[in-house]
Amino acid sequence: MFENLQDTCLLQNGLLSAATYIKSQKESENEDFDLKDEFEAAKSVFSTINILNQLAVKDAEPNEVLKKQLLLNRRCHAAIFFTVLRSNGITCPQAAKYFETIIHTFHTMDWKFYVKLNYHSKWSEYFIECCQQLEPDILSSILQKILTINWSDEEILKYYSWHMVLQIVIQRFFMIDNPSLCYTPDCYTFNFPFVDSNSEQESSTSLILEENCVSENKLLHVFTTLLNLMKSSVQLDNLNYIKIILHAYKTIFKLLLSLDVSKINAAKELFQLTPLLRECFYEEQSLVTIESALHKIARIHLNHFHALTSWEINVNYLMFLLICYSDSFMSKSKDSELKDTVLYVHLSEVVMQFNLYHNSWFEGNKTNTFDFLKTVIIYQYPCATKAAALLLKYPAVREDKDILDILDEKVLTFEFENVCNLLADAIVEATSEKIKKRFLNMLFQKLSQSTHLAYIEFLEYILKKYGFSEYFILDTFEGQLATFTRKTMTVDEAKKLLHPLIIQSPKKVLKTLIEQALLRGPKEINLSQIFLYMPTVCLFEDFLVSELLYYFSKDELSDNERKNLMQVIQIIMKVSCCTVIINFDTFLEKCIIPNLSNSDNKLYFTIECLNISLKVFTEQKEIYISSSIYVSLIKSLCSKMDVSIKSGNGMLKEFIVTAFNYLEKMQNPCSSIEEKSNLKSDLSHFPVTTCIYVAKLLEINSYEDLTHSESEKLSEELWIWCCHHKDKALFHKCILNKVLSEMDLIQILMKTLPHCSKDEWLESANLIKELLMDSNHATILSNTPWLLPKCDHQVYGIIRCFMDCYYFLLEDQQIGDLQYITNCFSNTIMNLLSTQVDEHIFLNVFLAVCHLCSVCESGITLLSSFLLRIQQSLQLICKDEDLKGYYLKLLYHGVKYIPDLDEKNLILEKFQ
Repeated sequence: MFENLQDTCLLQNGLLSAATYIKSQKESENEDFDLKDEFEAAKSVFSTINILNQLAVKDAEPNEVLKKQLLLNRRCHAAIFFTVLRSNGITCPQAAKYFETIIHTFHTMDWKFYVKLNYHSKWSEYFIECCQQLEPDILSSILQKILTINWSDEEILKYYSWHMVLQIVIQRFFMIDNPSLCYTPDCYTFNFPFVDSNSEQESSTSLILEENCVSENKLLHVFTTLLNLMKSSVQLDNLNYIKIILHAYKTIFKLLLSLDVSKINAAKELFQLTPLLRECFYEEQSLVTIESALHKIARIHLNHFHALTSWEINVNYLMFLLICYSDSFMSKSKDSELKDTVLYVHLSEVVMQFNLYHNSWFEGNKTNTFDFLKTVIIYQYPCATKAAALLLKYPAVREDKDILDILDEKVLTFEFENVCNLLADAIVEATSEKIKKRFLNMLFQKLSQSTHLAYIEFLEYILKKYGFSEYFILDTFEGQLATFTRKTMTVDEAKKLLHPLIIQSPKKVLKTLIEQALLRGPKEINLSQIFLYMPTVCLFEDFLVSELLYYFSKDELSDNERKNLMQVIQIIMKVSCCTVIINFDTFLEKCIIPNLSNSDNKLYFTIECLNISLKVFTEQKEIYISSSIYVSLIKSLCSKMDVSIKSGNGMLKEFIVTAFNYLEKMQNPCSSIEEKSNLKSDLSHFPVTTCIYVAKLLEINSYEDLTHSESEKLSEELWIWCCHHKDKALFHKCILNKVLSEMDLIQILMKTLPHCSKDEWLESANLIKELLMDSNHATILSNTPWLLPKCDHQVYGIIRCFMDCYYFLLEDQQIGDLQYITNCFSNTIMNLLSTQVDEHIFLNVFLAVCHLCSVCESGITLLSSFLLRIQQSLQLICKDEDLKGYYLKLLYHGVKYIPDLDEKNLILEKFQ
């Protein structure tokens, strides 16, 4: 309920005094309370309101003054507005109940006196505030009545009333589409179902349209009426006329910023005002009028309660607001579908014109304008940030002590994105170290309260404009960086410290982070989280790739550095799956492909790093490689595959096969027929044994397609194909009705096993098993030395085959990596033994290996660990303790016949 307090009582007395004064002046005999057309009465009431304002703030705290005055003005206006509604037959029981304390306090008054009182009391924004809450039908009726008032020689009030009507129409047009633009919660409520008792009832035929459409049409009719009035009364030499138009577009642009651009049609009718706005900035007469007003008033004389709809905003500030809001709207809509419309084209032309005019005037009147901008900033009027940005653009101005002090004091109130770029420019261009430090302090104050997105955008700006510079380094940088990299922090702590560090020296921060990650391990410094905040730095000039390249290019890395660097690369790729921090093409081009030409440990390290990267990307299905890099990578890997096969380097081959397997899982970037044909042509000079491993990448599905010939007999190439592609059907086809001697089989294995990977060794065992299962080859390995009774002849035959091959490989002085071959050999034998449950075969194999060690000089050195594995397996499967002891004695005697070497003694110690 509205309270009838001292302010409304005094307001009533003011109205009565004004009426008494007017009656005595005119010696009127009329006893009715009538203030119609009485200009002096309105001024008299305004004097009362001024006194009320002074009383309201008496002995009040400074921070309470504005609130008290605002409350008082809102209350006084609400009382008068309700009275004028009731006086004109616009009533509502709920409203009467809410305002019942004053319903009989004030006498009747008309709209003309209300507008006069509103003008003198500077209440235009309160009228708009209250009208926004009224039903459209009631609002339309009120606005029509105001537009029909005859102002005769009171022209200023005519324009003032037009301004009030146009502002509320603009507000309501936008509210049709966006209810969130409604009145503020602290204004007085008029959201009641008022009824106009003076209006005629609608005929039934007029109710065809939906209610909301009717209401909208009525408001549109008000707007059309006003537009016609303005067009018929164009006065480009009258500032009050021009202010209506400037105010209108200032409000339109401001409200458009709150709407989705795609929904602008809700207010499209309002843009019929555009020709009037064009006249204001294209006609000489209006430009002279505006310039004259700008020269007269350079300072803002806004009272606390003047909203942006207030008529009292002076021309300087009005022009500034219009520029700010129009620029923001045009910037927002330039990338939308609106930019191709006729409406946008016309608007952009006008906006450009008044921008040119304002900039021209600004350049010629900087001193007065700077004073005006300082006022906007000091009192934090709307668009204070834009005012600060304007001051920051001028070196001579921004370094003035008074302006520096103002900016320093208010910097935290500015919008980050509008001032930080300018602060960065001011820092770089500062004429003294002292001034630079002041701007640095402002910048980092703003950074401390910025969002992550705002920080990223600012970082992009300084990198694009100044590169990896150190213009923004603070004296405390080195200490902060040391603390950041050496102290374990929470994610929030790290983020808070990381942002300002990166701004100061992004290059040094990233470099130090990678150094520490290699020294201490990436998990120790939470590198995966840190990288999420650094995509811009990592990608700028491919700096992250450059940092990685430094370590790929080093002559020697310690084992710890290698291990940690691989972890760092894995983290980088994982992070890039959700937030891109590395250009994978560039990483391949600079770090991987060139290092595939190495022949030392760097080659293994390079391929391991490649496989780690490909594994992450294929698991996340996020990998993409350009066709040119893809082709270069395949050719480099094929070249090394060829070398590994020819040199018998199975370990290298295993690494490369892993890379090809990952590449098979990604979408082939060579998608066109021409690209695929070129890739096949590029790889055609490699031997078949190499091309087998890229057959899927070349979309070759059979051995015949690869070799362009029928497969008639078992060969090294066919064996590799069957192992790699697990093509048992082709293998059976080759051995069908053909007898393969033991020597033929050994010769094929002797060619393939030296370069086989661990998987290919295992698959070779499967092929030999398939061969022995064929009736034609059942006796191929029957000439086997002594066997214990319970041995599986077939399994032992396969093992014996591998042992014979291994023996010949040990005797071959030109063989490649014997240690890797031995690992594959022992792994394959243990895999075959894992299917056996009888102790005899373990005993047979152990003694056979002992025999190998006794006839081959390097046997015991290579096979000592394998012998111990067999011993441990035998002990596990043998449950009979007496039998276990007997077997161990046999094993012990087998070892005893091996030539005396340190490895032999170590094995014997295990039997003690």
